[in-house]
Amino acid sequence: LKKILNCLISNYINFKFFEVIICDSDKSSKNKLIINEFKKKRLFKINYFNLDRNNHSQKRNLGIKKAKSNYLIFLDDDCFPEKTFVKKYFQILKNNKNKAIFCGSVLYPKKNNNFMKYRQSRHFVVKKSSPVFNEKIKIENIVTMNMAFNLNNINNKKLFNEKFNRYGFEDHDFAYWQDKSGVSILKSGPKIIHYDLRSYKR
Repeated sequence: LKKILNCLISNYINFKFFEVIICDSDKSSKNKLIINEFKKKRLFKINYFNLDRNNHSQKRNLGIKKAKSNYLIFLDDDCFPEKTFVKKYFQILKNNKNKAIFCGSVLYPKKNNNFMKYRQSRHFVVKKSSPVFNEKIKIENIVTMNMAFNLNNINNKKLFNEKFNRYGFEDHDFAYWQDKSGVSILKSGPKIIHYDLRSYKR
C-alpha cells in the first residue's frame, strides 16, 4: 500500500480534481494508519472504505459509485504504476469519444524461472510511443488490474457481478457484458509492474 501510494505521488500532476479511492477488507487497523499518514501530506484526496468481506466485485462497484469523476483508473493492490501512468490515461480518456475500455501493459519482475516467464507471456506489453491503440483484445484477456474508462462511455448498468467472490471470472463476466453492449476493449500503453509472486503450488 505504501509503495503504490508513493508511486501515485510521483505520478501526481496538478489536476484540479484528483482522488484515490481505496476499497479494502482489512480486519486490522494497519492500513487505516498508513492511509492517515499519507492524508497528512495533503497531496491529493484519499477516500478509504473498509468492507466486511473480501469481494473483488463489490469493492470495484463501490469505488465506481463513490468516485466523483467519470474518469476511472483501476489498480490492484500488488500493481505498481510507471511514473507517467496517470498522465497517459488522462490523455487517453480525455481524447476518446467512443465506447471503450482501455487495458494497459503488464510487466512482471524479472525472475529467471519458467513460471514467471509463462505468466509474462499471458499479458501484452505495448512498446510503441502512442499511449492508445485501436487493437482490440479478447474478452478473456481483459486486464482489470490496469484498466481505465470513462463511465459515460460504457454500459454502467452492467458492472461487476457481486455473485463472483474473491479471485477470478468477475472480470471476464464484466468484459462479456460490456462487449455485448458494443463497448470495445482496447490495448493501451500505461504500464504497471505486477508483483504477484505467488508460486501457486498446491
